[in-house]
Amino acid sequence: GSSLLELKSSQTINIDTYRINELLEKSCELSKVYGQAKGVNINLENLPEDIEVKLDKDRFICVLINLVKNACEAFKNEENKKIAIRATSENSLIKISVSNNASPILEPEKIFSDGFTTKSSGTGAGLYIAKKNMEEMSGYLKLIQSNKIKTVFEAGIKV
Repeated sequence: GSSLLELKSSQTINIDTYRINELLEKSCELSKVYGQAKGVNINLENLPEDIEVKLDKDRFICVLINLVKNACEAFKNEENKKIAIRATSENSLIKISVSNNASPILEPEKIFSDGFTTKSSGTGAGLYIAKKNMEEMSGYLKLIQSNKIKTVFEAGIKV
């Protein structure tokens, strides 16, 4: 797979048609390595009927992996660590949510800023690049909620 840094420097965007469920399954599979290391259960839930989307497959998968990796890293010593990846279809939009029950994000207004990180290591470029990648595919990435109960990111892409 491509690394985030390779994607950051890659100027070409390769839009093609893909089946959303296939991309979600592949993203989930590739993310499991992060979950296993921290004892986190990663599940795909409520997949919509198979819908085709136009996007850059590598960039999209990288966005989802980044969200899952960040969620895995947000877990401290919570019990029953869970990440759920869900997709819903609404009008001409597919909404993919990545939610977790880890500690809430302390400075949610800053998380998409280039160079901002809450971790002891890392460049703070991941979410910034992920948001930019979604926007370059005519989609979006936003934080829906982050509290003691759960943190939810949503990525949306037109069908």
